[in-house]
Amino acid sequence: MQLKWQQVNQITQKLRIDLRDGKHLNGWLEYNGKKLFPVRLSYGAGDVPGKISDKIRQQYKLNEEQFGKLRDCPLSYEGYIDILKDKGLVS
Repeated sequence: MQLKWQQVNQITQKLRIDLRDGKHLNGWLEYNGKKLFPVRLSYGAGDVPGKISDKIRQQYKLNEEQFGKLRDCPLSYEGYIDILKDKGLVS
C-alpha cells in the first residue's frame, strides 16, 4: 500500500496518539483512559517503503481495506474503535 509519512502523521493525530520523541516516535493508542497497544514509528519524509507501511498497518490491527479507509479519511476514530471491538480487541 502506498503511504506517505505525512499521512502517517495525520493517522496518529486522528487516532489521538500522543507520540514522544526519542530514537523513534513512541506512543500508545488509548481508549477510555486505558492504553490498548503501543505504536512505534520512525522519522521520515516522502514515501514510506512498502514493508514499513505494512508494519504500520499491522500495528493498528487493520486489514488493507480498513487501513486504506483510515488513510483516506472516511474512517473516524470512533469507527476505528468499532472495528477493534468487532475483532474483540476492545471491550
